[in-house]
Amino acid sequence: MNLSEKFLNVVAIGIALLLAEGCKEDLNPCETPKEGVNYLLSDSAKTYISHYSDANRIIFKTLSGEDIPFEVVSKETIGAYQVPFPCEVDPAQSQTVIGTSQLLSVSLSNSAVLMDPIFVNLVEYPIIPSRDAYETLVVSLGELFTNSFEDKDGLFNYFISGNNPQINFLDSLVIGGKTFYSVFEMNDAQIVPNLEIKYSLNEGIIYIKDPQNSMEYVYDRKE
Repeated sequence: MNLSEKFLNVVAIGIALLLAEGCKEDLNPCETPKEGVNYLLSDSAKTYISHYSDANRIIFKTLSGEDIPFEVVSKETIGAYQVPFPCEVDPAQSQTVIGTSQLLSVSLSNSAVLMDPIFVNLVEYPIIPSRDAYETLVVSLGELFTNSFEDKDGLFNYFISGNNPQINFLDSLVIGGKTFYSVFEMNDAQIVPNLEIKYSLNEGIIYIKDPQNSMEYVYDRKE
């Protein structure tokens, strides 16, 4: 299972309440939910999406030079999570851990070229079974944590403080005659996402490739 699949599985598990199996005693502490961490994103993590903070529109260009505008909407959510961890009293059993997590998202919308918006997300929550938690940058086609979200809608994921063997980091990259710096791209080919995305620390999403429609869009400016 590649890291993209693991990430999507974590998302799926993290929003579901799984009751411990095998806890048969009436007063079994493993059956009582436990308070977990309430996660707030750090200022350093927020820099990964700071380019969008003062943007109303992001303008991409096709390789032929046509402007393609995307409307920008930002949103902040404090949501609840419930995850099953090994119970401290009896690690053979599971205990539900509950808490909250801050989610920052930026949507880029142009229904004339893409049916669903592209979301740039920052989120943090426990990772099973390691008990670690990483602030994570996720680019998705459509909104995370919805019933319509599918594996191929996960376009890009980067663990800000973790290992990222699924990522290529490029000091610079020339696309459409324009040079971008500090560029991330996915190198995991086991899941082919619906869109190909390249991401820059300076400009956010710098490249979108839509294989279904044979279209490519290169970042030009924000307005």
